[in-house]
Amino acid sequence: MWAVPPVGAPVFLGAATLGWDRPDVGGIFGPQFQPSGFNLTVTTLLKPGQYVLAVYGRRTSTGTFDIVDQVPVMARGISLSDLVPCSVGQVPRFDGTAWGCGDNGQGPAGPTGPTGPAGPAGPAGATGPTGPTGPAGNTGAVGPTGSTGPTGTTGTTGATGATGMTGATGATGATGATGATGATGTTGATGTTGATGQTGPTGPVGPTGATGVTGATGPTVCVSSAASTGQTVAVSAVRNGKVFGQTVNEATIPPTPTPLTDFTAAFGAITVQRSAVSIQGTSNVFVTVRTDSNQLLQVGCTLNNFPTSCGGTVTNLGVIPQ
Repeated sequence: MWAVPPVGAPVFLGAATLGWDRPDVGGIFGPQFQPSGFNLTVTTLLKPGQYVLAVYGRRTSTGTFDIVDQVPVMARGISLSDLVPCSVGQVPRFDGTAWGCGDNGQGPAGPTGPTGPAGPAGPAGATGPTGPTGPAGNTGAVGPTGSTGPTGTTGTTGATGATGMTGATGATGATGATGATGATGTTGATGTTGATGQTGPTGPVGPTGATGVTGATGPTVCVSSAASTGQTVAVSAVRNGKVFGQTVNEATIPPTPTPLTDFTAAFGAITVQRSAVSIQGTSNVFVTVRTDSNQLLQVGCTLNNFPTSCGGTVTNLGVIPQ
């Protein structure tokens, strides 16, 4: 709420307390509008004179104070008649202790004086919202048709149409006379060799020759095998009597291998000749080796951290018979 003087800046009086009971408003617009009253006790001192009391309402849909109601008011000065409300014909009197009312001892009141000049006009109120657009007027009558314009220039010739379908083939003519015999052609290529005849009977076995000297030691054996699940491959390899293992991730380009790791100790103190690896399910790996004494041994591993995860119980699958 604001007090707007004729000249000078408006004075802010405070924000009103909302939710006061208004049965008259609720009776007109419905019970949901009954707590629509507001109240404000003004403690701001105003200079005596005329003011326009401007009460602004906040519109919740836009958050702006664009609703206002204005009422002209008069701020009076403080006098003795403001201290003690007295009846007509009485004036405030002080008896030494407190103020009271008494007769003023004067004659009857004189006639009412002339009306004072009108106070200055209050400030213009806020412009109200724009009203809705009125309905569209009727369509006017159609004007007369204009005269025909001159003939336009001839357009360019259109593209040639597609070629028509080929007509049906005519009937075959009569067969001509047989020509003279041509010269003899060159000799053809030699035919394939016939099948080999049956092998003759085996001759008698000759005497056993003397045992030859022991040959030199052959190259180091290196045998590998692999098994996969999804895009992970488990690999085992044998070199110099030891078994090595690694995994290869084939999801990358190129595939990514882990380092070859010696895990011979998982089988004990042996010399390995061959190895094989298999995967059961998605995580269990089994490695089988053949020792230099033709024993088959097997250990279990997990695909995660292969082959360092190999170990535990070594299963003896037996000896390969001669």
